[in-house]
Amino acid sequence: MRGCFNAACKTAEIETGREEGLVFHDLRHLAAYRLVKVTDIVTASKILGHASLDMTLRYVHPTDTDKYEAVRKVAENLFRGRQKDVNDPKLTSSERVENRILSN
Repeated sequence: MRGCFNAACKTAEIETGREEGLVFHDLRHLAAYRLVKVTDIVTASKILGHASLDMTLRYVHPTDTDKYEAVRKVAENLFRGRQKDVNDPKLTSSERVENRILSN
C-alpha cells in the first residue's frame, strides 16, 4: 500500500516523508476530519476503531470555517420555518434577529 502511495505522490509531484511533506498516515487524519464533518464524533470514533474520543480528537482539528458553519447550521435548524416577511410590521425584535441570522 505504501508503495502505491509513494508512486502516486511521485506522479503528482507531491513531496513525501515526515520532514518534507505528506506521509501515508496523513490520509487517516484527512479521512477522520472529513468523517466528522458528515457525522457526529462518537460515530466517527467507532468507525475509525478508536477506543476513546480522546484518540479521535487527536485526528480532528476544526478550522474557524468549520466552527462558523456549525453555528450557522444550528441557527438555520433552530429557526427553520419560523421566518416571516421582513416587511411585516408585526415582527418582534427576536424575529428580526432570526431573519438577519438566516439571511447571512
